[in-house]
Amino acid sequence: MGNEGQDPVVHQHDAPTVPLTTPTGATQWMPPTAGGASSVVLPAPSVPRRKKSGKLVGAGVGAVAVLIAGAFAVRAVTADEGGYESPTAAAEAFFASIASEDVIGAMDAVLPGEQAAFRQPLIDVIGEMRRLEIASDTADMSAVAGIDIEFADLEFVEQPTNVDDITNVEVNGSASIAVDGAAIPLGDLILDAVGDSDAMNETFEGEDPIEDYVFTTVRDGGGWYVSLGYTVAERARWETGEDEIPSPDAAVQPAGGATPEEGMDVMLDAVEDLDLEGMIAALDPNEFAPLQRYAPLFLDDAQKMVDDAGAEMSIEDREYTVDQDGSKAHLTLSAATVSLAGDGMEVELEYGDGCIRISGSQMETQNFCADDIAQGSEGQTFDDLGLPTEELTALGETVSEAFADMQGSGITMTEVDGQWYVSPLGTMSDTVLSVMQALDRSEIEDIGDAVSAAVNAFFSDFSGSLDDPFGTDPFGEDTGTEDSDGFSAYYECLDASDDVDVRAQCLQDGIDAGTIDPLFVSPQELYPQCGLAEYYEAGFPDFADLSDDEFIALYTEAQTCFQGLVSSGEISEDDGVPMELRDIACYEGRNPDAIEDVDERFDVQGEVFDCLMNAG
Repeated sequence: MGNEGQDPVVHQHDAPTVPLTTPTGATQWMPPTAGGASSVVLPAPSVPRRKKSGKLVGAGVGAVAVLIAGAFAVRAVTADEGGYESPTAAAEAFFASIASEDVIGAMDAVLPGEQAAFRQPLIDVIGEMRRLEIASDTADMSAVAGIDIEFADLEFVEQPTNVDDITNVEVNGSASIAVDGAAIPLGDLILDAVGDSDAMNETFEGEDPIEDYVFTTVRDGGGWYVSLGYTVAERARWETGEDEIPSPDAAVQPAGGATPEEGMDVMLDAVEDLDLEGMIAALDPNEFAPLQRYAPLFLDDAQKMVDDAGAEMSIEDREYTVDQDGSKAHLTLSAATVSLAGDGMEVELEYGDGCIRISGSQMETQNFCADDIAQGSEGQTFDDLGLPTEELTALGETVSEAFADMQGSGITMTEVDGQWYVSPLGTMSDTVLSVMQALDRSEIEDIGDAVSAAVNAFFSDFSGSLDDPFGTDPFGEDTGTEDSDGFSAYYECLDASDDVDVRAQCLQDGIDAGTIDPLFVSPQELYPQCGLAEYYEAGFPDFADLSDDEFIALYTEAQTCFQGLVSSGEISEDDGVPMELRDIACYEGRNPDAIEDVDERFDVQGEVFDCLMNAG
């Protein structure tokens, strides 16, 4: 039976597909969106436009959906050599496929180097989560249950760069998400721990716009792929104002070793020489191709900073233990002597046989051995610190027993095109996997019980020995708060009346009587005549409803009022005038609290804070 007119792509997860016609006239087969094929708008590429930064409007649903999309994509249309036919084709499948919640299948269209770094570790971790009963046996990353993501009215605009193998794609449209807590495949370990919590069965639905969201596609081997790493690199380039991406020839060229040991020597030689380019070159190019490509944009300045520090380093007597399996190896540094000199100081660290010896020009020589630490006097240390010795000792023993069979993963080395490189991402994922593989459900529960016992004992001892944690100051002088927990009198005043004058008098009476620490009370609350107290609740101000003009007028009047109190001798300039009133010019006519965009508000608040600090 022929298959003419049918989906030419083999889908292993039985996802139905429909034909969509692009502006170029090509037919592409993709999973349908909730609104049918008509809900996906595929415009012809418009005139490219370069933005300083991509922006996602909507901090809720759209953010979740686009971040997921930014990490994964499902192969829907491929070029002959693999990947997508164009950046726009990648974008079309990119969002449509996310609606099928197929994480594992999504990895097919991630840049091959990134796929090699992430796909298998993800599969392994999910397998361990099932074994440990963190996730249920029905958990399937090819069809994530309990979460439904849909996109509508998507428009994609290509933004070519100065190089022909990297193209940004801007996305506009909307995203909706529905979460069914009861359908999320949690394992018995989680379900037994939370019991019959209603929170586990809650549902959530929402929709947000996607506006000017930009991600990066890369051509590799003739086809286009989505790249999380290059997306991060591009955003960094925009933020620094760099106009051009370095060409492939200008990039830092990977430089590994013929064996895992030689690959590590290449890295340590670069570290020894404080050679940033050499360190970047020794990293796995599957994981760090974006860093190697974009390094020329910052490398000279960064290296100059390192050189100006005037430090010198040597790493001698290196010995390695290597466990190799095909194109992957785990390497452990079993011995080394590290010497560091700079700024008039010299330090030497010798490591070997499970012991570390540290010596230096301005310190006494110290030795640390794993066996000695394991047999040391932690109990006495806990006692000296006033900590629950019995419970913390039991916790340490429980954790030690649980990880007694853990196989150390060391540093992961990977072979790429016949050369061995250091793999930081592989090291992290292999370490996480080693930790998970060392545990079983009962050990996790035992550790949890031991942690709970130690925490409960700590707070029991703390509350018993410190009935009044604010009863004495750091110098041992009585503050007169024996009958107060240090906060209650303060909050009693706040609850006493809605009249700011009455509250201020109550606070002052408490300070005079010694029942309220004056550090708890802001000048704004204590002197309501200056007009700011009414905007404070429990010590926290809220000026969001004031216009810029109203805010500046309020602060200007308050500044004049407090300066009057200084002139009268009622308060001092240093500790009586709020820092916020040091220099009204720092606000540049703006009310930071009224800025709706969160990122902009934080930026402005930071600028104002820096200005006020310098004004002091």
